[in-house]
Order: sequence, then structure tokens, then C-alpha cells
Amino acid sequence: MQKKKIWKMISNILEWTLLMTALAGGIGIIIPTMFHIVPYIVLSGSMEPEIQAGSIVYIDRNIKAEEIQEKDVVGYCMDNGVKVVHRVIQLDRENHTAVTKGDANQVEDITPVPLEQIEGKAVISIPYIGYGVAWMRSTAGIITIISIAILLFWGTILKRIG
Repeated sequence: MQKKKIWKMISNILEWTLLMTALAGGIGIIIPTMFHIVPYIVLSGSMEPEIQAGSIVYIDRNIKAEEIQEKDVVGYCMDNGVKVVHRVIQLDRENHTAVTKGDANQVEDITPVPLEQIEGKAVISIPYIGYGVAWMRSTAGIITIISIAILLFWGTILKRIG
């Protein structure tokens, strides 16, 4: 009898954890994307103190490159696929490039960013959430979430059988 109570409590905790994770993912990732606002995970401290490492930053893709101004915090994708959130410190409209720099960095970024690589302007950042999102996207996170789902599925089947 005691084992059933313990299993039920563990099952309820896992169900709520999975439900809250899915709900947070839907609200925090999927819904903004419908409005062309994309999340970037910041894992370095290059933008501190304004944007802390572990933050999730929402980049508004509705803002066109021509609307970007100096001092704007922007998100862009480097040639190697790495996404970066840095501040524009200089614009060269003639050559269609922006010089960017992390607030905590001593020097500007080595290569000017072509304006067409800038995905948009940062509209909000939420500290620490990025760590959780990065973990959920990792192999360990995916395996854990799938394992919880399988455990819940089997638990439900066993409850109905027994």
C-alpha cells in the first residue's frame, strides 16, 4: 500500500513537471515566434551587466536593418552559425555593415557584421531561463524529458492494468 502512495506522489510530481515544462516552452518559445520574435540563449558574460550569462533574449525580427541605430542591442548569426547578442557601436550605411561589441568586452568585435546578417533588435531579456532552455536542448535534457514521458506512460498503463 505504501509503495502505491509513493509511486502516485512521484507520478504526480513528474506529470506536473512535464506539463509546466511544455507550457513554459509554448509560452516562452512558440508564441513569440508566431510574432517573428525569436529567443537567443546568452551563455557568455560579454553583455554584462545589462544582459547576464544564462539569460534568454528575445530578438524582434520585425525591425528592418535600416531601422537599426547605434547603441541598439541586436542579434545576429555569424557565418559559422553561432548566434550573438551584442551592441551596435558604429554603423556604416554605405558598406551596409555594423561594428558590434559586447558591453563587458574591452574591444569591438573583429569583423563588422553585414546588416543583412542582423536578425533584429533585442526587446527583452529574462535572466537565468537560458540555462534551462539550453539544458532541455542538450542530449541529457532530451533524454531526461523523454524518460519522464515514458515513465508516466508506463505508470498510467500499469495503473489501469493493476
